[in-house]
Amino acid sequence: ASNALGFLLHDQYVGLTTAAARDVRHDRLGATAVGVVERLDAGRWKTRPLLDALADAASGRHVLAWSRHAPEQRAWAEAGIDGTLTRRSLAVSLLNRSGAKLDPFVRLEPRLELTRRDDDHLAAVLTVTVANGTPPGEPRYIAGPHPDTDLDAGEYGGVLVVDVPGSASGLRARGAGVVAEGSNGPVETLGVLVEVPPGDERSVTFTFSLPRDAFPLVVEPMARVPTVTWQAGETAWEATKRWELALP
Repeated sequence: ASNALGFLLHDQYVGLTTAAARDVRHDRLGATAVGVVERLDAGRWKTRPLLDALADAASGRHVLAWSRHAPEQRAWAEAGIDGTLTRRSLAVSLLNRSGAKLDPFVRLEPRLELTRRDDDHLAAVLTVTVANGTPPGEPRYIAGPHPDTDLDAGEYGGVLVVDVPGSASGLRARGAGVVAEGSNGPVETLGVLVEVPPGDERSVTFTFSLPRDAFPLVVEPMARVPTVTWQAGETAWEATKRWELALP
């Protein structure tokens, strides 16, 4: 448990210069999964800490499940791990498209500002900064560049995605090119392309209008490592679980 996170996010990729080394990595991942299952099967654990850990993982969207069988899907929904967004959800995601393993070095910093437009609507300005802290000296399998991209070594390429309540209007982005947009169930989605060299950062500003009935606004967790810190006005919090913002 003390080194699993570092291994899964980074160390397993060190030294992958041959096909044989990649096979060894796959075997190690299999051994890791087997080890977890064997620990559970052995029964030498305390129920309360295990359930608390699973609940924390679920509330942070680290555990998600889907089934095509309706009874099973209802069970996932009841457990809160079906991944469903609501009509009040606000979410920010960063999807890696660089073919490299840079996410542990990349920080997301969302900042939300809300102001009253009139009695029924608020103007929202969401500025998301993507900071790439990739250090020098990382092996190519981690730092890239992947041969199918035009990125440089250590440069992060991703799609920054914002989901806002479906009742919002006028969703726009400044500072990056739009690559995806439209309705997605109860939310409106906008995705933009970001490319960030190592040691640098990029900020994208999203603007939209929110009706009063979109509150309390539910800011969804992001299941990222390192943990994302949100800021709304003078309030800051770590996005490890759903956070409700009242009507200002």
